[in-house]
Amino acid sequence: MLHGYPSGTVGRSFREEIRNKIEKWQEPSPAKRPKPLPVPDSEPKKMKGGRRLRKMKERYAVTDMRKLANRTQFGVAEESSFVNGLGEGYGMLGQAGSSKIRVFVAQMKLAAKVAKKFKEKHYGSSDATSGRKSRLAFTPVQWLELSIPQAHAQQLGSGSQSICFWLAKRGREKMGCGNKDNLPKSYPMVGGDGTQSFAQNSSYQKGVMDAAKELIHEAITNKLDLNIMGLSHTTGTFHVADLGCSSGPNTFSAMQNIIEAVELKLIQLAEHQDPSALEFQVFFSDQYDNDFNTLFKTLPHSRRYFAAGVPGSFYGRLFPKSCLHFVHSCYALHWLSKVPEEIVDRNSPSWNSDSIHCTGSVKGVAEAYSARFMNDVEAFLNARTQEVVPGGLIVILILAVPDGIPFPKTAAGVLYDVFGSCLIDMAKMGLISEEKVYSFNLPIYHATPKELETLIQRNKYFSIERMEELNHPMRNTPFTAEDYTSNLRPVFEEIIKDHFGNEYVNQIFHNYTIKIAENLSIIEEKTNDIIDLFILLKRIISITD
Repeated sequence: MLHGYPSGTVGRSFREEIRNKIEKWQEPSPAKRPKPLPVPDSEPKKMKGGRRLRKMKERYAVTDMRKLANRTQFGVAEESSFVNGLGEGYGMLGQAGSSKIRVFVAQMKLAAKVAKKFKEKHYGSSDATSGRKSRLAFTPVQWLELSIPQAHAQQLGSGSQSICFWLAKRGREKMGCGNKDNLPKSYPMVGGDGTQSFAQNSSYQKGVMDAAKELIHEAITNKLDLNIMGLSHTTGTFHVADLGCSSGPNTFSAMQNIIEAVELKLIQLAEHQDPSALEFQVFFSDQYDNDFNTLFKTLPHSRRYFAAGVPGSFYGRLFPKSCLHFVHSCYALHWLSKVPEEIVDRNSPSWNSDSIHCTGSVKGVAEAYSARFMNDVEAFLNARTQEVVPGGLIVILILAVPDGIPFPKTAAGVLYDVFGSCLIDMAKMGLISEEKVYSFNLPIYHATPKELETLIQRNKYFSIERMEELNHPMRNTPFTAEDYTSNLRPVFEEIIKDHFGNEYVNQIFHNYTIKIAENLSIIEEKTNDIIDLFILLKRIISITD
């Protein structure tokens, strides 16, 4: 070979060099070692930003007081710089556990002193006795204050009150609520959709609605005048309210029945062939504690109406004037707004120590229950007088007692007596106190048809168009002791919890089932001694309307 190396040493060295390079390329990359931080410089350095920026940060920094004011504690009412929750809220500032001074209390006291001095300086002494004088002043407390002389002190509670308190009180009186002590008591049914809920155990209430279905159709066909309401020639909205809707599905079927009857009437009108031109608004109303969540979760998807919830007691105003065309109420009006006070007073001759309901054994007890029911029905009708349009209808389905039969002799009376005996037995066992048992009374009154007719006739704005007994489809159906308990528990459980606590609820209803089984034959004999009453009222068209 020309210019070659016969020994091959050069070629072998080239090959070895190439092999070493390939092996080097195939080696993994070396791991990166953490770079050590530089040694901190102990010498002070000039802060960035300057004095002006530092001062601005200090000025707008969030202080400890502001942090507390920005926080709220669950279940505790927040105080504010104004009354009734208006103005700037104080959050947790000054509340127990915050370890901070109640600064706002001192501020309010100081503001009150300044306001007093301001009024005395500019408007004279506040001890004026003239009943014709009143003074309106803008005070340093940052609200309007109406100074009322002593002539009006009894009406407003003091010689000088904040105008917002006065307006709030007048607003409650206008809506029929009165003060907090006079608010109707709330007795909600058991919510949810569990095995012991009202939604799953209200078949008997569904039965009375089914029995009234045809009567409601006849009432709308024969008694509802759409011409007077202005709904026959033009498009509009027909407003329906179910008072005492609870949380079960029964209210949906009742509202659907009413709407179908109105649509059928529209078709029958020669001048209004298109029922879809009329829209429907349904108001579902019950007490504030009612389970509206379950109610609206189970709203029918195919409904032909707009739905709204209206919480509150129907013993006061719930709606604006003349806005309702049809009102429906099922198994609700026999619930009293509250238990008569005299029957729970040991010093009263009407003290109801022998029973948990209106037995009539003590004359004063029956009179107290009857008087409470009379006042409640009067309040109910007075509120509906304002809300129902002239010519509008009210349907009331209520559990009543036949004329001439004492309530304790009925099946419902026996059921209540058995329930009361269970409570007495548990008091003897030491599980609940006797004082609790003696002070427990059911807020229920079952009137007779004659009583109801008399009470309704006192109201001059409604006429009784129809009142008759319903043929309940489950009246002759045999019930077991468990059936009675499952129907009663969703109705009474919340009352028991409120009075006796939650600890012995299951035990009470377990004992109740056993006692019902022992008295089942007596109850079955008296099932026909209680009646379901259908009442149809029509709003009278008066000159003032």
